[in-house]
Amino acid sequence: MPKLTTKRGFTLIELLVVVAILGILVTISIAAFGGAQQKGRDSRRKSDLDALKKALELAKGDSTSSAYYPGCTTASPCLLPTIALLPALETTYIKKVPQDPSGGGSCTLGLAYCYDSLVTRGGATCTTSYCAGAYNLTACLENSTEPVGGNVTLVASTRCASTKLYTVTEP
Repeated sequence: MPKLTTKRGFTLIELLVVVAILGILVTISIAAFGGAQQKGRDSRRKSDLDALKKALELAKGDSTSSAYYPGCTTASPCLLPTIALLPALETTYIKKVPQDPSGGGSCTLGLAYCYDSLVTRGGATCTTSYCAGAYNLTACLENSTEPVGGNVTLVASTRCASTKLYTVTEP
């Protein structure tokens, strides 16, 4: 009588179940990691704007023209990428002017930290070399679940995809 032998191994169904479970776990971990990356970039944006604020305050303190902030290229409120502040701040007040972790770019597209001189506050005027009065430093946040309050505001524009804007204002 022939001897019956059993083959060892996994069936196709068992392999498919394992692959499906692994796929679900990978999808969940990628989704969780993506949110952590957004929060990390937002945290960097906040600390970068605080560093820029300190550099602007140092520049104002050392200014010989009645404690003015670096100026704009127009005599009206302006919105400049902070990279435009480079000549006024770099090497003396900050080692390197930080740029948005998403790569930098245009203020209107929400891809840059932006410096906005507020000439309407206190009747100040801006020239190409200085701006009296006040300023806002702004950055768009990626995390749409960021709570509103403090320095975080809702923006009713297409500038920020998440509609969350982080603002640091001259004290």
